[in-house]
Parts: sequence; C-alpha cells; structure tokens
Amino acid sequence: MTSRVSQTAEQTCPTDSSGLADSGRIIQLTDLHLTGTKTRRAWGTDVWPNFERALELVRQLEPFDALVLSGDLANTGRLRAYEFLREALEPWIDRVHVVPGNHDNRRKLRRVFRDLCVDGAGTVNFVANVAGHRLIGLDSKRWFRVHGMVGKRQLAWLRRTLESSALPALLFWHHPPRPVGTWWLDRDVLRDAHELEALLRSHPVRGVFFGHVHQVWSGTFAEACAYGSPSTAYQFRPGSMRPGAVAVRDTALRVIDIADDTLTTRIVTPSTSE
Repeated sequence: MTSRVSQTAEQTCPTDSSGLADSGRIIQLTDLHLTGTKTRRAWGTDVWPNFERALELVRQLEPFDALVLSGDLANTGRLRAYEFLREALEPWIDRVHVVPGNHDNRRKLRRVFRDLCVDGAGTVNFVANVAGHRLIGLDSKRWFRVHGMVGKRQLAWLRRTLESSALPALLFWHHPPRPVGTWWLDRDVLRDAHELEALLRSHPVRGVFFGHVHQVWSGTFAEACAYGSPSTAYQFRPGSMRPGAVAVRDTALRVIDIADDTLTTRIVTPSTSE
C-alpha cells in the first residue's frame, strides 16, 4: 500500500555546537492513539496495524540512538494499551523515551514506563544525551483539558536541567507552542508558551519537536528550529475548517539525524522507505 501523507523535503538546521556533536539518529513517534483492544479502531482508523507499520519503519531505520514517543500514546488512557505498547517496544526499550499528551493517563503511563521516566515536577519527563546534544522531554498535559501547559514547577525543573549541562538541547513535548495554521488545533497551543520561550532563549536550544497536530509543520520557536510531526495513526488535513478532518489514514514518523554540527530531519512513510 502506498502512503499519500503530505511530505516535507529534508530540512537542515545548523546546530553551531562548537564541535561537540558526533553523529546520531533520533526517531520521533507521536499520536499513536492506541486502544486497549488491538481490534478496536480510533477515529475510524486501524491504529494498531498502522502502529505496527511504523515499527517496521523503525526497524528499517536502524541503527538509531533514541526512540521518542511524544504523547497521545493511548487513545483513552487505558492501562492495557500502555502494556501492549511496552511489549511492542521491548526490542528498543533501553532507547525509548516517553512523554504524555492530552489523551494519556499520566498515572497509568508512569506505572508501565516508570523505569524510563524522570519526575521533574510531578510530571513525566526524560533526559538523555545523544551525539553531543541533551534530549529533554516535557509534560504538557493538563487534566480535563485539550490544550497544553508546562507549568511553573516544570519550568523551574527545566531551567535547572538546562543549566546542569553545557550541551545544546533538543526538546520534545506534545502540544504546539505556536499556531500551525489550522484554527481548531491552534486553540490548543501551550498556554504558557511565552514563559517557555523566554526561558529557552537564554539557553543553547537547537531544536523543538512536538506532536498533537497530526500533520507536518516547521518554523521557529525561541530562535530554535521547531517541527510539528505527523501521527503514526492518521493525519489531519492542514488548514481544514472542519475539526477532526482526517486527510490520510496511514502512518508516518520523523527522523532526526545529527552529523557533526548539522541537524537534519525528514518525514518517513511506508512509501518513502521503499
């Protein structure tokens, strides 16, 4: 089956990391929307078969250093969905990093992935070093809300984490930090994006990667390259006026390659991998 998901050309973002970087690869999966029963659909989409196709792409992209899952891992926060997910990720579990999205249940996610989580401020976070860069995961979930927020306690934790290392940072979270041009998704931007941006401007942040939007987007945030990534489950129609308008029911993921002082990212689908 050939994917028709919207594509972006390979994009390059200079890192200016003063020779600190070596080389490495990061894979971002986002918005899996997995169900507690593998035969159950979400938004009319066979999310488990699509996720399995995404994992096949992951296998083809070896070797890599980190596999980041940036939220909405379970469609309704079912414990069984996280347990199934953990089982599927076992071949790479030492390279897996997770943060929640608005659909996730933070308590159940932490229960299944506790060994992979850093507790930043009562939140689910991660910190890892890859190719001369520090990867940091933020928890933008708000209980009973669709939109996101980092929060003062987590911002304080992030400041300490950034100040504890001289490495340039790559940040991952779920919600868009700025509008992406689709009005019903733009309502969900981080409510404290200005505070987050002010903090990041005073630190060497090289890239920001988020999910939630189920489409490809690129721009800047806090003077860093910023990228919205497509879903492993289904893609929303960019610029659509109808909330929840699905354009493509196929899988996609983002690859981030670091080579010396250059960061390059691209979208991979079943059709592009052939």
